[in-house]
Amino acid sequence: MMNFKNHYVLFFWGVVLVFMLSGCKDYKSEINALNQRIAQLEQENAKLKEEIKKLRETDQNYFNTAVELSNEGRYKESIEKFKEMKSKFPSSHLVGEANKKIKEAQNRIKEIYRKEKEELHALLVSIKKQDIEISINKLEIYINESHPADLIQEAKKKLDYYKKKYEIIKVERESEKITGIRIVSVNSEWDWSGLLGDRLLCPKLKIKFKNISDKDIDRLEVKVTFINTSNKEIFGDALTYVIGYGDAPLRPRYSKTAYLTSSVGYKSDMVALNFPNLVAEVYINDKFYKKVRISKKYRGIDWGKK
Repeated sequence: MMNFKNHYVLFFWGVVLVFMLSGCKDYKSEINALNQRIAQLEQENAKLKEEIKKLRETDQNYFNTAVELSNEGRYKESIEKFKEMKSKFPSSHLVGEANKKIKEAQNRIKEIYRKEKEELHALLVSIKKQDIEISINKLEIYINESHPADLIQEAKKKLDYYKKKYEIIKVERESEKITGIRIVSVNSEWDWSGLLGDRLLCPKLKIKFKNISDKDIDRLEVKVTFINTSNKEIFGDALTYVIGYGDAPLRPRYSKTAYLTSSVGYKSDMVALNFPNLVAEVYINDKFYKKVRISKKYRGIDWGKK
């Protein structure tokens, strides 16, 4: 038999269940009411958006938007917005003012372009005087910035030129890292060498070297091999100690010039009519630096240009 205590427990949970069921009904009704309200608000919002859109479709609003774009420096967008206003409202009293604003924006675009072109020109002039690596770096920075498309294309062409040029002198740069020496200039010609009675007409080189390191350089040995490119034979050699034992060291950023004459030459200057095609391989402290074409210049005349 069920005692009084059990009856009481059943009665308690029955009451709780009744309240829960009635609460669920109220909760569902509140949700339904909220959903209806949300749907109503969405309809009202859509109507408001449509009304706002209609309000914005005025000549004055288009004009004001275009002016704001121009004030922000967005001149191309401003011109398009003015043109859109003129297209949609051709009889508007603002058309005349819009034409003036379009002209102002176009003039501003031309002025900005002119300044951009001057800046690019100044950049291209300045990098001619700088190391090729710096030139490449500056052009890469320019290309990644915001500039007119045709100016970016011009900078890219110049960048390609410098990159190809760098590929040619890459070996030189590697040598410079090791030796700390850079060849600043090279001049070549044919001239007489030796004592009277034993003189030879020889190819000569005048090379200017510069210490590009941050330390004194106390050894600078330069060796040149002259090569006849027509028959692929070694024509002659030259060796000089630009800085040797007992010489003052070459300080950082200082330069020094060396003169090198081939060990082989000709006894007659009739050869000037048919100088051989020579190149000189230049070595600095036993490290290959570059090849130099030997000119056919003799007594102020370039015999290679006939």
